[in-house]
Amino acid sequence: MLRGTEISEKHAQIFGKALLENHIRLPVPHDIEISDLTTSIFSDRLAMFQMNFLSAAGTG
Repeated sequence: MLRGTEISEKHAQIFGKALLENHIRLPVPHDIEISDLTTSIFSDRLAMFQMNFLSAAGTG
């Protein structure tokens, strides 16, 4: 598992460098904007739909 993490980080750096060299913005991870709010802004159903859609689009 640790070796897989190292490999994926190396690949992310290589591909990120290639994107930046071609003036393409790097994609932002979906978990980077997690907040500490205690009230729900969106419904859980909407959040589940969006994550399912993004996962399916990424797989496709």
